Amino acid sequence: MYFDGAANHSGYGIGVLLISPHGDHIPRSVRLAFTDRHPATNNIVEYEACILGLETALELGIRQMEVFGDSNLVLRQIQGEWKTRDAKLRPYHAYLELLVARFEDLRYTHLPRA
Repeated sequence: MYFDGAANHSGYGIGVLLISPHGDHIPRSVRLAFTDRHPATNNIVEYEACILGLETALELGIRQMEVFGDSNLVLRQIQGEWKTRDAKLRPYHAYLELLVARFEDLRYTHLPRA
């Protein structure tokens, strides 16, 4: 599974790509509706993307997967290497932990943005 999120002046969007061992591609993309009153940070959007990918995999019955993302923060926090200090991220992290617990095996790879 590849996941990515983007937050910029034109809005918020997330994308996920699941690739089966046979090479089948399952893309998903969503435009998020955060408001000026409740803006999202790039890290929140990255969490949203990872959550969408894991939810999609679970819906498809996938229980073993390698996760690729360019958000070092999300990947380190989900592995327990870094603490989730930002109060805005804690609910996302808590939900992600619930999803992760439903998998038999998840492996994580950080892909630098470059």
